[in-house]
Amino acid sequence: CNHRLSCLRSFLHYLSARDIRFLACELEARKVKKMRTPKTLPEEISQEAIANLFKVIDQTSPKGRRDYTLFYLMYSIAARIDEILSLKIKDLHFEKGVDTGYIEVTGKGSKRRTPPILQDVGKVLKAYIRMFHGDKPNQDAFLFQSNRVATSESLKLTQSAIDKRIKLYSSLAHAVDSSVPPKMHCHHLRHARASHWLEQGLDLVSIQRLMGHADINTT
Repeated sequence: CNHRLSCLRSFLHYLSARDIRFLACELEARKVKKMRTPKTLPEEISQEAIANLFKVIDQTSPKGRRDYTLFYLMYSIAARIDEILSLKIKDLHFEKGVDTGYIEVTGKGSKRRTPPILQDVGKVLKAYIRMFHGDKPNQDAFLFQSNRVATSESLKLTQSAIDKRIKLYSSLAHAVDSSVPPKMHCHHLRHARASHWLEQGLDLVSIQRLMGHADINTT
């Protein structure tokens, strides 16, 4: 019903812009209230289920290594898919001589946050960069690039492509562990990380900052 109402409002707006006689109809349509829809809670995924998801990714192939690094980073900092795909090499800041540091993430509304790079994540990232970007990577290149064309430094991966990959791995993991949803999407990793932080004793304010939520009620 809400979708149909939205379509009608858009169409009436289109008509009124071309014929003033429809303006009254558009104004009346704006007064119609949308129906309330029940909010569904995210599906709970255990830490063991996430571990089993990562186990099924074949890291012996270049695509598998890329996927493992992408999803592992996404889970570790509870990032949105577009935040990960928009990362460039220059957004990663490692401390000298160690595998730790921080990442500059640009979230919704161009808000920036700097989640830390933990040691285990740092090792995975450095190995990935050496494999895909070489010892002297282009700082303006996307961290996760499309390999469809030779000049792919300016072409980032699409969300639909990555969504297909995580569904593939979740389907494989579900066969091993039934608690893994068979059709996961990238936001499952973000939700899972937030709940795991809470299980590990992190307070809500810290989780809010790590996730980039403007309102703690969202957290």
